[in-house]
Amino acid sequence: MKKKRRVIGTGISLIVLIFVIVSLVTFAALAMTSAQADYKLSKKLADRTTDYNKACKQSNQILEQIDACLASWYEEAANENEYYGKLSERLELGDTASVEIDESRITWENPVGEEQILCTVIMAQYPDGEGEPFYEMLECKVISDSSWEKEDRIPVLNKDELPNYREKE
Repeated sequence: MKKKRRVIGTGISLIVLIFVIVSLVTFAALAMTSAQADYKLSKKLADRTTDYNKACKQSNQILEQIDACLASWYEEAANENEYYGKLSERLELGDTASVEIDESRITWENPVGEEQILCTVIMAQYPDGEGEPFYEMLECKVISDSSWEKEDRIPVLNKDELPNYREKE
């Protein structure tokens, strides 16, 4: 008696092979899309960090100039009223920034990129003794000066960003 052996036909193995290849191509496309999105996000974050650091540097330079002005006014002033009276005068900071003075509050803004502003507010104070600070930092925060728009499209494959391998031949 002959026993029938069951043999998997070549058609089934071909279907499995095609399924594996399609799965690999799909996962490769998803990995490429994820890597591209991560690259764009890290580039935006690096640009924003650079802009923020530039704005902080400018703000610290302005604060240094204001501190020097307050120190010279303290040395020139005979009493606290005369010291605060000089605050109503315009600060001579050149073209570095527009500084607003409201009583003893001093405010200035520095741009952080194109859509944000670093706003710094200090309160000038008359020092009680030698070595005391001339101001108190009230706030230093980033403010958005544009409205937020939702990005809801997901670019899976952008032909402009792919390298053209045919030109190398």
